[in-house]
Parts: sequence; structure tokens; C-alpha cells
Amino acid sequence: MEPGISLRMSIYRRPEARRLLSRLLEEERLYAPGSGADDVLGDMLRLGMLREAARESWLRDPTSGATSFSLRPSCPYCGSSDIEKEELMEHIGCGYVGRASDFLQGGECKICPRCGRPADLRVIGSWFYCRSCRRSFQSPRIIASSGDRTVRVEELEPVVVTRYEVNPVMREEVRGVLSLYSRLEDRLRSLGYSVEESASVTGVSGVPQKFDLIASAQGRSVYADVILAESEPLLLAGVMGQLVKYFDVAHGSRLLLVLVPMSDLPRRLLGSCCPGMIHILGGGSPEEATGAIEGLDL
Repeated sequence: MEPGISLRMSIYRRPEARRLLSRLLEEERLYAPGSGADDVLGDMLRLGMLREAARESWLRDPTSGATSFSLRPSCPYCGSSDIEKEELMEHIGCGYVGRASDFLQGGECKICPRCGRPADLRVIGSWFYCRSCRRSFQSPRIIASSGDRTVRVEELEPVVVTRYEVNPVMREEVRGVLSLYSRLEDRLRSLGYSVEESASVTGVSGVPQKFDLIASAQGRSVYADVILAESEPLLLAGVMGQLVKYFDVAHGSRLLLVLVPMSDLPRRLLGSCCPGMIHILGGGSPEEATGAIEGLDL
């Protein structure tokens, strides 16, 4: 957690958190244990940013971990998928049971192969026929495929997956923050920079310093941070906590700081400590800061 910044605000600085929140805003998503989202999910659940919507049981390949499959039927005798399905019919008059093709010809009923009388039929089920080995069977074997791997359905294991959603009381804040980060990246790219998320640069001290975004173009670099706080005092504390980092990389580099809520105090502080080194913009809300980014020119 950044100094002076609440955990809820600092979690937005994690790219994996922003990607997850973006997907959850678009649609509710299911996550299985071990999917790679466990850590950030746990943090956001504890902070009330997310909530559980439902739980379901899925099937998972114990070898690959896959939970999404394409299914195909196959012959339980020879393994071929060249099979056909027919309705199983019963002649009500004599009780003879056979495939529909035994009774029907051209869509019309013909005589019963057992008793020779016109067939009065009812459907009692289905039957499968393998064209490769010419055997009939009641149920095919189901093969599940995921990528290059195939496995029988009975070899899959059940796993509980959970459906999460963004807490309704947090949706406006989440949308605003995600829009802010997205617009900042888009604006930097429109200025000709390539952008890397959550990247580090080695400072003059030799210590790696991490930034929300590092933008590069033709030998120029811009190191950008977005500092979100719930009040001006917390924002100021957050800025103070970053000063050593800014001094370490400021020489010959461009620093961009987006502050929410924006106030004159951190601007004056940074202007006196690092005159001309840091480009500062922001607003009273993520939406206002997003608007300020429109006029950014570096």
C-alpha cells in the first residue's frame, strides 16, 4: 500500500485489478480456484469492491486445469465419431422394439418386421449406430477437447466456481477510475508514445523505481503515476511518500503526476521541491481528471 493512501485506492494501481474490474463491469464472470485471479479477488472482496453473486459446479481437466471444452460423441467400442442417432420405436400392437428405420420408409409407416401388421408406433427413446464398426449402442462415450488435449468426460473432476460482480455502490467510482487510466494511456499513445503498465526504471541511486505507466518515444521517456486519495490530507501524504522516487529519476526525464482530488497544495509543494520537473494535472474527481487529460501535451 502507498504511504497515506487507503488500500482501496492503491489497489487501482495494480494492472491485474483494473483488468479484472473492467471485465466484471462488462459482465459477471466465473473464476475457478487457481485461475490466477485469487490474490486480487481476495483483496477486493475484503474491501467491499466486489461481492459473490453465485456459486456453481463445473468440470475441470485435472491435468491441464481447463474448464472450457468442446464435446463430441464417440463409439464406446471402437472410438470412432462416425456415429448416427435414431429414435427407438415400439410397435404398440405386438411390443416389438426397433430403430425408426426398421418401421419407416420415406417418412411413412410400413409394416412391423415381427408381426407383419401396419405399425402403430410410439417413441420410447433413442439409439446410436457406429458406421465404422457397425455396432449399435444406447449411449455414446463423450470426449471432451480443450486445445490439443482430449479426455473422457468421466475423467473430469468437479470444481466449485464463483460468480463475482462489482458491488453496486462502487460501480460509479470503478468506472471513473478505469476511464481515467484508459484515457491517460490513449492520450500518451496519441502523442506517439509506446506505453508499458506498472513498469520500473533504475534511478540515479541504482534502485529500481516503479511507475503506473512508462511511456517511450524516440529516446524520450515519461514516467507517470496516478495518485488517488479520499481527501486532500491523504493525497498530500501520498505525494510526500513518492518524493524520493521522483528525485531519483527526475534528472533528464519527464514526470507526469495525475492527482485526484486535485488541489493547489501538492502543486506548490512539488513546484518548490522539483521545479519544472513534474507535469501535474488532475481534478476533484476521476471524471474531472479524465477531462484534464484531453489537453495533455508533453
